[in-house]
Amino acid sequence: PRPLHRSMPHMFLTLALALAGSLLLPLAARAQVTPVINLDRPDYVAGQTVVIDGNGFGPWEWVLVRVAHPDVTNEPGARHEPFWSRADARGNLRVEWPLENDRVSRQFTVSASGFSSGVSATPIPFERIAILETDRAGYAAGDIARVTGRGFWPAEMVTIGSYTFQAGGDGRFLSVWTVAAGQENALLRMSAVGAQSGLVDGTEIGRAHV
Repeated sequence: PRPLHRSMPHMFLTLALALAGSLLLPLAARAQVTPVINLDRPDYVAGQTVVIDGNGFGPWEWVLVRVAHPDVTNEPGARHEPFWSRADARGNLRVEWPLENDRVSRQFTVSASGFSSGVSATPIPFERIAILETDRAGYAAGDIARVTGRGFWPAEMVTIGSYTFQAGGDGRFLSVWTVAAGQENALLRMSAVGAQSGLVDGTEIGRAHV
């Protein structure tokens, strides 16, 4: 029979290979899981916070997140640089990103890549919008209507019908007008268009409540 001490190296090699296989199996299984990211809404007004939720990353994995313009060069100093965030014990991620009042593009894309797994989530887009609002749901003849706009580019010219207003440094403006006779019984539609940004939004004014 072959001496026992000559078979010991083979035994250790077999055990080492089995141990290595057991350690690599979870990593391989984890790599097959594609992480997913979602946003709390599809569009945002400047000044709002974009909430990014992710799942499918490794437990406590560091994730590289970036919010950038997909169609143009990203301006410096607008938080478009990639940043790190850590997933929790279940591989879930939550990140908040403030949408600033820049003047480059309305289109954004969020991307996220796991550091240890090397797996990236499918990038998800969102859009910057503007909002036009009235101070009341309806008006009677002679009432004063206050129409406000927000989310436009700083200091850009905004057109509502035949009138033009200039937004402030925060992208907001206020328009005050008197409801003419006959307008109180009609459904009025108005829209605002930013001259430089191309941002557009509309609102409706219904008849006065009685």
